[in-house]
Amino acid sequence: MEVLHLISIASALFIFWLFAQAGAHKLNPANDSYYTSLVVDYGWASQLTAIIIIKSVGIFELGIALAILFPPTRPMIALIAAGLLFVYLLNMAFQLYQGRRDLDCGCSGPGAELKISGHLLLRNFLMMMIALFCLVPTQNNGSGYWVLGALLAMVGILVTLSSEQLISNAQKLQALR
Repeated sequence: MEVLHLISIASALFIFWLFAQAGAHKLNPANDSYYTSLVVDYGWASQLTAIIIIKSVGIFELGIALAILFPPTRPMIALIAAGLLFVYLLNMAFQLYQGRRDLDCGCSGPGAELKISGHLLLRNFLMMMIALFCLVPTQNNGSGYWVLGALLAMVGILVTLSSEQLISNAQKLQALR
C-alpha cells in the first residue's frame, strides 16, 4: 500500500504542474491572441466572448492546481481534473472526427506547436488516469514520501515534455513530406 501512497503523492504533484502551467499560459496576456484564435477555431465561442472563456478556464485550472495539493480536497479535485481532461479529450476527438487535423492543441501554450492527433488523445487519457491516481488516500508518512513523490513527479514531467517534443517533431517531419 505504501507504493500506492507514493504514486498518489507523485500524481498530485504532476497534476499540480500540469494545471498550473496550463492556467498560467492562459492568463498570460502575451498569449491572448493565440488562445482567442484557438477558441474561435474550435468553435467554442465568438471573438468577443473568447477572452472571457480563456481567462475563466485559466483561473479554474490554477484553482485545480492549488487544490490538488491538499489531501482533504484531493479526491474531489482529482475527479474534476480528470473530468476536465476528458472534456479536452472529447473536444479533440470531435475535431479529429470532423477532419480538422490542422488545429493546434493549445495544451502547452503557443510555443509547443502541437496539432491535435491520436497521440494527444492517448496522452490526455493517460493524464486522466494520473489524475485518478490522486483518489488513493495518502497517509502522513513524513517528508521522505514527499521528496520521493516529487522526484517521481519530475520524471513524469520530463516524460511528458519529451513525448510532446517527439510528437511535435514527428508532425513537423510529416509536414515536410
